[in-house]
Amino acid sequence: MSNTTIDDIPQEFHKAWHYANDFMFYAIKTEEHGKLFLKASSKWNEEEKEFLLWAWTLITTGVDTVNYGSLEDEAEVVLAIEEMTKRELDAYAKEEYDIDLDRRQSKVNMIEELEEKLKD
Repeated sequence: MSNTTIDDIPQEFHKAWHYANDFMFYAIKTEEHGKLFLKASSKWNEEEKEFLLWAWTLITTGVDTVNYGSLEDEAEVVLAIEEMTKRELDAYAKEEYDIDLDRRQSKVNMIEELEEKLKD
C-alpha cells in the first residue's frame, strides 16, 4: 500500500509504528472504530494516538494525511518561536500566517493566541 518504512518515522514513534502494522492493521476496520479504540486506550499519549490513527490510515489506504517525517522540522519551529522576542513573534505570525497578535499580552499568551488562531 504505502512506501513509508520505519526509517521514515521519527524514533519516538517506532513502537507505535510497529503496533499499527502488527495489530491495528488487522484489528481496526474503520477510521471511526480506530478513533473509538484509541480514545479508550490508556497505553498511548495523545500525540501517539494521533500518530497511530495516521499510521493506520496510511497502512490501510496508502493515503498520507500528515508527513510525520516533518515533525522534526516542526520541533525546530517551536524552539525558534520560543526564542523569539514578542516583536519577532508578532512579525512572524503576520508574515507567515497573516495573523495579528496582541503584543500587549505576555509572550506565552501570544503563542497560545497564535496556536488558537491556527486551529481555526
